[in-house]
Amino acid sequence: MEDETLKKLDSINEEIDTLNRLSLSPTIMVGGTSSIILLCTIACCTRYVGHGHRYFKCIRWYYLVHQLALLLLDLSLHLADIIPVNQTYIYFLIVSIIFGVILGFLPTYIKRAPSLCCGTRLCCSCVRQTKFNLKELLQDIDRDIPTDRELSNLKQICLDKGIEKYRLALENWFLNAPIEILFTGSAVERFGLPILSDWVKKYFRKNISFKYALFTDFDLMFCFKDLRACNGSLQTEVHFEVISTDYVQPGYAALKLTEYGYNCFYDDGRPVSSILGLLTRFNDSNDLFFNAGSVKKIFYLIVSRTKLKNYPQGSRNCCCNLTAVKVKQQGPAINMKTGTFLMYDFCCPPIANDGFLADLTFGIKASWPSVSDWKERTGRFWPSPEEVDRIVEGGSHFVAKSQTDDNIGITWRYSFSKAEVELSKLVNPVARKCYLALKAILKDHLQPIAPWLKSYHLKTILYWTMEKTPAEFWEKETLENCFSHLIESVKNAISNQSCPHLWISTINLFDKELITERMYEHLLLKVNRIARNPHWYISSHKPVLRDSMDDRSEANNSDEEIYIIEGNKETETMV
Repeated sequence: MEDETLKKLDSINEEIDTLNRLSLSPTIMVGGTSSIILLCTIACCTRYVGHGHRYFKCIRWYYLVHQLALLLLDLSLHLADIIPVNQTYIYFLIVSIIFGVILGFLPTYIKRAPSLCCGTRLCCSCVRQTKFNLKELLQDIDRDIPTDRELSNLKQICLDKGIEKYRLALENWFLNAPIEILFTGSAVERFGLPILSDWVKKYFRKNISFKYALFTDFDLMFCFKDLRACNGSLQTEVHFEVISTDYVQPGYAALKLTEYGYNCFYDDGRPVSSILGLLTRFNDSNDLFFNAGSVKKIFYLIVSRTKLKNYPQGSRNCCCNLTAVKVKQQGPAINMKTGTFLMYDFCCPPIANDGFLADLTFGIKASWPSVSDWKERTGRFWPSPEEVDRIVEGGSHFVAKSQTDDNIGITWRYSFSKAEVELSKLVNPVARKCYLALKAILKDHLQPIAPWLKSYHLKTILYWTMEKTPAEFWEKETLENCFSHLIESVKNAISNQSCPHLWISTINLFDKELITERMYEHLLLKVNRIARNPHWYISSHKPVLRDSMDDRSEANNSDEEIYIIEGNKETETMV
């Protein structure tokens, strides 16, 4: 009996000693898990806003993290009395990881909501005083932009990465109808840095930021080499006639098959072209119209089903690397990504993993539209009348994008991409520097609070400003005055709530149904704040990517054909 009593006393003493040893565990557990949660959250948030290794200075994000940490701390104190210590520790360790991941990925899914963002993507280093003045920043802003010779080599690499195979697949589907590729957009206009890993790794350092504001993707338009659309049916050798009626909105048109086009697509009454399957009758008439909706679907199917060697398409593994091609329909364009991806694209961007980004569209060649008033515009200082005639003679295009109320899909949207590429070659170097600085500010500070504002709006404002400003202004005035003049034009456009289309001035690029009065006021306040000290907002774009100009010139002299050689090697292994 005494032995049993002694054993019970010994067991009780052991339990008391164990409890005494674990008495500090809840406190250690609460402080430890709260610290883990706080660190995970700050790390993930700073990963999103950029440059988190310097210091965390986004007030609203700090307030959010602080409140969540206090909430979790209070919750842990209550649960520590309910759940056993060992289970509590494991429970909160799991919760800390889950909350860290959620808070890190939250901004990506809410599309930079203004309620959670202070209006800057690089908020921890941009809005602070800098030792560089505005003149120095503007002089170096285009230092990383590729030269014309570099662009020609980049185009070849782009074709070698699989674009050429898409062209061949399109020609095969359209029964050997010749297809040509037109490079357009900011990359070839030298208004951005192309996202192409072969070029980035050649001239840039390893620790490159994918969020750099001047990065842009390639824009490529596939179009028939021999098929054309023209205003009026009296033109010879025109396959489609441009029709603009009351039901067609400005900036759109319908393409009606002409008699010449009918004879080209039929041989003795037999169809000889698959284009005939993309024609649609409208309003019970005998006229056949080229269906933009059908063309867009066929174009997407051909691109998505064309297999590129070493770039498998389809699903990806859950958490393993996968070298792949991913395509996604976005309006009239197909967004194409090639490279090595993880489970989440933003964890492992393709720029660091042997890939590139491109937007692919399908278009139809057309003459210069009669609805455009750009040629007849008087009182312009830029460009010269000779350049205007040359650009107009180059014509325009139609892309497979129908107006919103067109359920059939017979309307096509005008595209002036080719004209914009030619016009960009005439931009004054000083005006180019000012636009690039303004574009950097747009991506880092304006779009987080006004996602509807696009770089195309700013480019349109730049062209309007150059038309209304004497050419001598960009040559005689200082860089600071030129930039102030351009940002003043942006302020006027926002305050007037008007951004006229460059080529069809009756169209306002600011969607009045989407943008409210409060949005304009909020954006105008931000632009006014930036205009007072613009160098604070572009300080993060002091050249940190490209190596010195001496290194760049040496690389150009020693490896003049490096791009095409690398592209040919990739063709053997990838395409």
